Amino acid sequence: MQSYYTFNGVGRPYTMARPSDEAAEFLKNSYSADFLNFQKRALEKAIAGDSADLEQVRSKRRISEYDLSSVRLDEVFSKDLNRMRIYRPKSGAKTQRRAVLYLHGGGWAINSPETCERFCRDIVLREDLVVVAPDYRLAPENKYPASCIDAKRAYGWMLENGGRLGIDVEKIFLAGDSSGGHLAFHLAIDLRDDAAPMPAGVIAFYPPTDLISTRERKTFNIFGEGYSLNGELMELFIKAYAPDEKSLEGASLLNKNLSGLPPSLIVMGECDILRDEAQEFYAKLSNLSKSRYVCFEGAVHAFITQKSMDGAYERALCEFGEFIRRN
Repeated sequence: MQSYYTFNGVGRPYTMARPSDEAAEFLKNSYSADFLNFQKRALEKAIAGDSADLEQVRSKRRISEYDLSSVRLDEVFSKDLNRMRIYRPKSGAKTQRRAVLYLHGGGWAINSPETCERFCRDIVLREDLVVVAPDYRLAPENKYPASCIDAKRAYGWMLENGGRLGIDVEKIFLAGDSSGGHLAFHLAIDLRDDAAPMPAGVIAFYPPTDLISTRERKTFNIFGEGYSLNGELMELFIKAYAPDEKSLEGASLLNKNLSGLPPSLIVMGECDILRDEAQEFYAKLSNLSKSRYVCFEGAVHAFITQKSMDGAYERALCEFGEFIRRN
């Protein structure tokens, strides 16, 4: 039997990669060139000091779009943190549940806990756990390491309030999609360096792992146009978040010591510009800790948060559930 903690890539070569039917439908109906160009211009203006247009983008990502009546949802504010959304099973009979700190994606510059609410709801229902999704500070107004600091504060808050939340503080997982996956791994590294209580595991969906030389990779150039995450937009996200050499070094993951990290799961899409760097990160990580890498054939970036890629989304839920049950 093949080991669970292993590399599960796509067998076909890059030249044979094609979006799946559902991904192609998403790209056709939801991938607006006009909106993409507006995002680019908004980011460029925000980097130059005018965030008005970027706030228009953000405001549309703060709207709740899913029925959350099947779970208990609370919003909490604390002195050192922005808003946090807490998802819990409606049944309060069970205590000491596993928990997840879920960090949303959006290039460290857009999006909110609302954009990942479907996934947070569904893992609560499927796995009977508690999810905390913080509304961390965004770039370029709050550059690296602001979002990393907020993620660490949210984790500390979960440790301090575990009894009230009914969670097992030794079974807290870090998770996130895209830049949220980056933040999850960055937090695990920070906690190790601080000799702080470690999470039970890290789950990252299509995370950026190298902010320094991402353009040099083959998948960046093959899938950088017309495959959901645009290459030029990704470069602007990086510029907004880590605008100088020191912050690029600090924010990147591939250049870090990866020893002593908890078990991890990395889930990628075949047609994603970040695929090569995630694969390289896994290769380094897997030599040091229990790690699983899975690449979904035909999937493009953002299948966790976009409504129309249900096949990849369902597979991601299954991978997530299997991983936390093993840890």
